[in-house]
Amino acid sequence: MARPSRAKIGNRAQVHLAVQIVTACFISYAGGIALGLEQTQWAVLTSIIVLQASVGASIKAMIDRFVGSLGGAIVGVAISVGLHHFGFTSPGLALVLGLPPLILLAAVKPAYRVTPITFIILILTPNLQEMGPVASAYERMLEIVAGSVVALAVSLAVLPARAHDALARSVSDALSAMAGLMTVLPGGMRGEPDPVAIDAAHRKIRLAIGKAEAAAEEALRERATHLTNAVDPLPVCRTLRRLRHDIAILGRTMLAPLPDSVQPAVLSPVEDVCGTISAFFTASAAAFAARRLSPDLAAVDASFVAQAAAVKAIRERGLARSLADDDLARLFGLGFALEQMHRDLQDLMERCEELARISEHGGGSAPAEPPNPLSSP
Repeated sequence: MARPSRAKIGNRAQVHLAVQIVTACFISYAGGIALGLEQTQWAVLTSIIVLQASVGASIKAMIDRFVGSLGGAIVGVAISVGLHHFGFTSPGLALVLGLPPLILLAAVKPAYRVTPITFIILILTPNLQEMGPVASAYERMLEIVAGSVVALAVSLAVLPARAHDALARSVSDALSAMAGLMTVLPGGMRGEPDPVAIDAAHRKIRLAIGKAEAAAEEALRERATHLTNAVDPLPVCRTLRRLRHDIAILGRTMLAPLPDSVQPAVLSPVEDVCGTISAFFTASAAAFAARRLSPDLAAVDASFVAQAAAVKAIRERGLARSLADDDLARLFGLGFALEQMHRDLQDLMERCEELARISEHGGGSAPAEPPNPLSSP
């Protein structure tokens, strides 16, 4: 069966989020009326703000909204009661005293941008002023809590989206970009560098890793609230960063052709290595997206062994002695980069197995580490 395209997956996620928001709005409105809230619109607006693309993101939005609103309510009550105690009733004076520090807080901590909004609502809304500051703050917080609870309940019950799904997609995107970059790198060693394509691929990789790390943070919130027993999502992000570093080192060894004395012996094995790594990244990207086990490293191992044998032959024939220091560093730096990449590719296989099993088992045992084909003499 053909897998749905990324565009269809993205559109489906957007439709699911829209259905969740509409459902939460109606439930919040009905719940506000049932509770006798004076300002049911705030419960509805809260449900819209809190609902995010995943459960983990919704939890963060709910906490930020609640803490920010509570802070604004406390400041509003304190200033209103204090001014009333000294005989002042001007809302303008309350704004002068409370608004600047709250705006500064929102500027420094964007998560608390709702704090000055809640303060303004308490100070300037006429019917809330008639109720008194304490009753107004209580009403406001009840509306926030009602909207937040409804939003979280809908996020869990209506077409729920887990952060690990977004993490798997972002990891897949990063690996696809790495696969594309590996096909471009040998051009430098052939004397046909493509810096524009290389820079574009690096940007795609950075963007995808950033999205994966954001999804991992949301997945951690789901784990912290015991909404999932899935494995720790951070190791796969660390693996992606290490692979990106490996590719950067590998790319620096292929900036230009090596001297003619060693170039013919090195170029073909290097192109084969890059091709097999690219194919492995492509297959791994599909495995992450579909939650399947990772492909094996057999083809990659064979290409690594062939490359190491080519370098060994160059050394045994004494050809390396004639190389300039920079060329010699690139030749043997290539082997070092491949050794490190092999370890990180093994780690990627383990992370793929973990993500493939979390939906059913909440994790899984890591596969036995295969031997490094480059470690043999």
